Amino acid sequence: MRARKGAIVDVGAGSSRLVDCLLDQGFHRITVLDLSETALAKARARLPPEAPVEWVVANVLHWQPSGRFDVWHDRAAFHFLTEASDQNAYLKVMDQALVSDGHAII
Repeated sequence: MRARKGAIVDVGAGSSRLVDCLLDQGFHRITVLDLSETALAKARARLPPEAPVEWVVANVLHWQPSGRFDVWHDRAAFHFLTEASDQNAYLKVMDQALVSDGHAII
């Protein structure tokens, strides 16, 4: 399978299987972020240890990404933010993390 070059972050991923599908499709620059270390451990346990995934346990509102992304996928984070200040903090992180022609899926 041909490697796909796009960098993808899955925010609020939990133990979602999106990372499995992205790996199956040839993506190799994947970041999976969640508040729950337990949820990420479940997802990580399904995958080989050498899988090209950066696992991040963090609050997205205070996260400082190690790189920029072509795709920002939000599984279950933004819609839980009810305070305008939290929504603004989220959008600021997202804006800084996305490349100029990147895509956000919320």
